[in-house]
Amino acid sequence: MKKTLLAASLSIFAMGAHADPGYMLGVTYSLDGQASMKNLGFSAKILTSDREDKWVGAAGVSLFPWADRKLGLDVGGGYTFNDSTALVSYDFLQAKPLVSYGFTDTNR
Repeated sequence: MKKTLLAASLSIFAMGAHADPGYMLGVTYSLDGQASMKNLGFSAKILTSDREDKWVGAAGVSLFPWADRKLGLDVGGGYTFNDSTALVSYDFLQAKPLVSYGFTDTNR
């Protein structure tokens, strides 16, 4: 499963090789089956593109202030909107899937 996820993530990064990289600053939520403040965190991610209305790959770091494990490192993909991005990723330190949404300085 992890090898498949890694291969899919690397292929997403290869698709955005011709665009300028972007960034995202936002909130993230760890999906572990329980609704809790421990799952809420803040994230910073590098994106494969800074273009609006594009599918992007992402790699980032997250801080979970209320959790036992405070840091997370994740890889995933998502879609950019007008000055925002929504992502789904897998956190290798938390060993959980994540959903993230945040500010992105997009270009048309």
